[in-house]
Amino acid sequence: MGITKYFRIKEDEEIRNRPILFDFKSPILKAESVENEENIVYAKSIGQSLDYSDKRLLLVSDEFKEILKMYHPDYTYKIVIIQVEGKESQEVYWSIEMPDECKCLAPSTTFNKGGMLDKIIINEQEAHGLAMFRIPNKFRNYYVVRLDLVESLLRRGLVGFVLEELDHE
Repeated sequence: MGITKYFRIKEDEEIRNRPILFDFKSPILKAESVENEENIVYAKSIGQSLDYSDKRLLLVSDEFKEILKMYHPDYTYKIVIIQVEGKESQEVYWSIEMPDECKCLAPSTTFNKGGMLDKIIINEQEAHGLAMFRIPNKFRNYYVVRLDLVESLLRRGLVGFVLEELDHE
């Protein structure tokens, strides 16, 4: 079996006019389970439409969702409508409910003094071949994607994220 490459995927901080979510009353922004068929979240503005956002909540575009479904039809995908404050425009995104976190950090993973992940090292056997998974840590989730999923996303020109190659054992 060959070596599998994994990447941390995160929202591209350099994109201007990203959606800024501010509806603090919405259960979806309180990291509660998405119960309703439609969930409306309010944003101050939406400049460029992004295919990936992980600030406060993991949200992906229709195209990102369809690609991910090819790899993980077992994940739950819930629609989230982002309504721009004071405007009629709306954007459709999807929240992904993944199974429990992947306990695949290798013993050589390092943490900083505050307990946050410093250097992520993936134990390939414990990753069980998942194409996308989350690693929870103190104040945020880290999302990890496998190389073949990355290639599928990039081939289709999806935007809004940056990738950082991770070490593995």
